[in-house]
Amino acid sequence: MRPHNNVLPRRAKRQMPGAASPFVAVMVAATSTLAIMGQAHGMEPLDDAALQAVAGQDGLVVAINAEQGISAEQVRWETDAGMTLGDYGVGGANASDSLEASLILDGVHWGGIDSQGTSAAPPALAVRAELDVGVMPGGPALGVRVDIDRARLLIDDVRHDGLASASFGSVALDSSLDFEFAGMIDHTRQDARLRVAIEDGTLFYRQGGAGASELLLDDLVFRMDFDQGTVGIDEEGLIVSAPQSEFAVFFDLKHRADPGADPLDAFRRDDARGILGFGWEGTVEDLLVRIGTGGAWYNGHYDDPGQRSDGLQILMQHDHGSDYAWVIGEAGSPGIDDGQGNVFAAPRTLVRFDNWQRLDGAPLGSTGTPSFRLPLTIDVLNAGQGTGGLCFGADVSPVGGSCSAGELIEVPVRDGALAVMVRDAFLHAYPTRVYVDVGGDYTPGGPVGPDDDIFNWGLITTLGDMDADIVLYPGAADGGRGLHMDAVVTVQSHGSTAPGSGGWQQNTHLMIADTDPAVMRGIGLVNANLLLSVEALYLDVTTAGISLTTDQGMRLMIDGLFAGGDLDSLERPDLVEAWRQVINLEAQSFRLDIAPGEEVMTVADGTRIGNTYLAFSGHIRLDEGGGTYISLAEPNYPDVDLRLANMRGDIAIDSGRLDLLARTQDPFDEDDPVARLVISADLLLGRSAGLPNIDGREAALSSSLQFGGTQLMDMVIPGGGLNVSIGLRK
Repeated sequence: MRPHNNVLPRRAKRQMPGAASPFVAVMVAATSTLAIMGQAHGMEPLDDAALQAVAGQDGLVVAINAEQGISAEQVRWETDAGMTLGDYGVGGANASDSLEASLILDGVHWGGIDSQGTSAAPPALAVRAELDVGVMPGGPALGVRVDIDRARLLIDDVRHDGLASASFGSVALDSSLDFEFAGMIDHTRQDARLRVAIEDGTLFYRQGGAGASELLLDDLVFRMDFDQGTVGIDEEGLIVSAPQSEFAVFFDLKHRADPGADPLDAFRRDDARGILGFGWEGTVEDLLVRIGTGGAWYNGHYDDPGQRSDGLQILMQHDHGSDYAWVIGEAGSPGIDDGQGNVFAAPRTLVRFDNWQRLDGAPLGSTGTPSFRLPLTIDVLNAGQGTGGLCFGADVSPVGGSCSAGELIEVPVRDGALAVMVRDAFLHAYPTRVYVDVGGDYTPGGPVGPDDDIFNWGLITTLGDMDADIVLYPGAADGGRGLHMDAVVTVQSHGSTAPGSGGWQQNTHLMIADTDPAVMRGIGLVNANLLLSVEALYLDVTTAGISLTTDQGMRLMIDGLFAGGDLDSLERPDLVEAWRQVINLEAQSFRLDIAPGEEVMTVADGTRIGNTYLAFSGHIRLDEGGGTYISLAEPNYPDVDLRLANMRGDIAIDSGRLDLLARTQDPFDEDDPVARLVISADLLLGRSAGLPNIDGREAALSSSLQFGGTQLMDMVIPGGGLNVSIGLRK
């Protein structure tokens, strides 16, 4: 093959060749009984002339057309084969404990599927790959293009090898793939071109058997696309980087209540009801992605490779680009029936938080340093192993199972599990504009839609330093298939708060802001710290929606300085300080139910229109030990506080709804309609929460009022309720 000056130039996605087109069928065998079923033509030598007839240029074309797809009885991810804790420096009685563990995927099938997920007569699995060689500015280059028509990857059971009878459930992914690469796998070159795109995918999750309710990530998009960058392998593993890249991750969270007992009705999306749309999209600067080896750490610091077990590490970091946006909103609906045979369309409304600004004020992409960083570690663990733990309250990491400062918070692994760990993640930028996108048809640089709205308003949720240990276990509360977890998440502010130090630029801030260029001021929690820990939290996919429950304890702590000031200087003496607050919530039991909501509403001009919203309800029983409290103190005297202490009892939320209304759905004003966010719920206290009695007595809501550690009075609310409604609008 002779070299080309242009290696696989971009073109529109090409359809797979028909049956009359020549192709090469590839067959793979593995110990797991992997087989490709369907047509299989013999492999024949191909010369340049033959390839030119197929692809229009020199190169190699490989195509798979498998009528019945590809199946594997079992796929196993095995970590730490033959290794013990002693191999990672752990001594004592546990030194001989085996670390060998596996995540098992049973009943794997990959085959063609139609756009709605119906499988009665699926198309063939169609894969086309092209390979060419050529020359690019940096030297010799390869060109690789892979197109996969929409296909389904189905996994009947996901489980841990140490728990033969427990299963996470079934998973199915429907998607196409568009992959293009031009360049060399060389970490020293910077002229690679890469595109990886999954468009309009659907990820299904089902806990029970056929007919059980399903959870979907629909309209799933993943896209990374750059024209100049690096793709290579170095001592840390695979590296992908680019000065500028398109990047997108987006999905609609949806729910199917009753798919039906017919297996052919499983994993369809045409009748799913939307809960929430969520994602990020746009241009990123100074993109860096790394994929390497390394799992949980033992007897040492987490960044010491000699103390890490087998596992998978993924790092992603970047600075935000000019059109980058965080997108959240409604997942849409195919139509809402009013119960009288009339079906009404529901406008889909998304909110885009864009026009990002770095905390340090530097122009986006100008410093070579990221404003966003997310390092993930994924490992398969056995009972008795750990994740190294977290130190809360100090800028240190555990070494040898202890913190030199702060509080050690550790998640001991109770059984075979899949662990996801985060260390030193951060977000040091915030959006300065809110774009209300009615219809979900926003186009970067395009005209503003007739029903769209733009607000100079910012939701500031910067993350100073985020760590997390999330341990996922197979099994439901009733012993069936399902998922439960133990988790600890910390978000801390380690930057100095001394005047002139600039430490606030690396800290956590939770604020709302007026981002008009002439104002740029915000109010909320500055230099905040958050801690969330929960044990045995079960995620159940029910016929109503999603249920999160635990009766093993939960803790949520939020502390920070409530203040306001200019967004270019969130430090003394520029801050206007109000008080320092600490909210420490310790629960004995907790439940949160989330469900899709639909209705036909009447707007201000009398028109009937469809509307979707997120419905929620739940309850919390505060710990009987009285560890829950709310503290308010002067900023300079945190020990002299006004405190609601020793809080006990029950609180419930009923008929909650989170409703994003577009301008066209304004129920009040016909002449000057505005978009708005409405949050409403019934708040039930004490015995009105309706929870079972505690040791024969009603769980009244009680607390003591203290000042500076001195008790002033006791307070009790036997029962009662509040109807709460909050509206945010221009």
